[in-house]
Parts: sequence; structure tokens; C-alpha cells
Amino acid sequence: NGMLSFFSAPSMNFIMGVDTQHWIDQWLYKLTNHTLEHLIRERDITLSTNQASVNVLMLNTTWSTPFLPEDTVEGNFTVEKNYIVVPAYFMRRLGFFQTKDLGFAKVVRFPLKNPRFSFYIVTSADMPKLEHTIAREDFDLSSLFDNMTTSYVDLSLPRLNITVSVDLQDDLDYMNCSSIYRGNAQFFRMTDVGVWVGKTITVYSITVDESGLVVMSASSAITGYGMNDAEPTP
Repeated sequence: NGMLSFFSAPSMNFIMGVDTQHWIDQWLYKLTNHTLEHLIRERDITLSTNQASVNVLMLNTTWSTPFLPEDTVEGNFTVEKNYIVVPAYFMRRLGFFQTKDLGFAKVVRFPLKNPRFSFYIVTSADMPKLEHTIAREDFDLSSLFDNMTTSYVDLSLPRLNITVSVDLQDDLDYMNCSSIYRGNAQFFRMTDVGVWVGKTITVYSITVDESGLVVMSASSAITGYGMNDAEPTP
């Protein structure tokens, strides 16, 4: 009953770095509404340590946190490419995937004072001072972080063979957002259709191997409701 199951080496416990320029602008879209929203974004894996590039569906979570001051303003971030921001809750369900001989990636954990909203940043190991990228002068989040840690994870994989499954209902129930979708699926994508209330959900079956990525639609697109009105569970 895991939401996302990636079949890879057991020690691979984090998502690979991807090209995510302006990711944080979307991810921290609005910090004052006390909402929890989810977007699946399609990204290319592009690490400086090799030339492989495959499309994957990656999780992007936008929230606002009740413990932030009411006068907190939206921030526009200019961020480096080749990294991904992943909420800690989903990090436990995800696994590394890439082609072999990639070397190492840097994993920086940002545990927030509210554990529900902790997150990780994964990037190539040669990106300097990533810890300071988030706490920028125009939008300082450093007061939210506690015991920031950095570690390095071996990404070498002898084979690239991934299957994906998701029990979306479990996840949405956990986050008190079950009204958006009912039922199980192998994977899903929510695409921003211009307003935060409306979402288009497409179910996919995904297979990845060393020759590249295959994405096959498992159902027709359906329209769901956004999570603007959904409060995270205390």
C-alpha cells in the first residue's frame, strides 16, 4: 500500500536532481493561505556527471504554513538548475533512478519546525553553497529550518528498471484532501490549467529502462478539484 514504489537498489532513498529552474517559485507559490496543494511536473533529468536525459513525472508540492507570520509576502526565487525540491513525507516513499556511473549527489535536508512541511533538496554534488540558495535576501526562510544537514549518496546503478504504483487515496486521506480523487491508479499527473482550483488529472503507466523512458496513458484525463480549500491535518 505504498503510494509510490520505485524498484531500485535498497539504499537509494532520494530523488535524483533534475532541471528545476523556477521550481521554488511554483513550489512556494503562496505561503499565507494555510493550504496544501500538489502538482506533478514533467522534468528532464540532467546531471552534469553524464549526458543521459529522460523525462519523468516528479512531485511538486505547494503549501502555506500556519506558523508563518500573517504579513509574510510571496517571494520570487532565482535558483540554480539541476536540483529538485521534495517534501520529506514523500521522500520516504521514493527511490533514486538514473543510468549507471553517475557518481554522487548532494542531499540537503531542510527539516521545518513543523515536521509535516520538512523537505529535501537533491542536486549534483558539485553545486556549491546550496544551503544558502533557499534563504535568499528577498525571501528569508532560514528561521523555519532546524538542524540543517547535508549528506552524499552514491547514485551508481547497474541497471535502470523502474515501475511505479500509487495509492492516491491513502495519500489524500493522510493530507485531508480526499475530495480531489477517489480510487487507485498506477500513477497520476495534475497539470495547472490556469487557475489553482481546477486540475486535470491523467493516469499513467510508466516503464523506464536503460534505453529510455516509456510513458503510456492508462486512462482518459479527468477534471478534479484543486486543494485550495483543503487544510492540512494538524
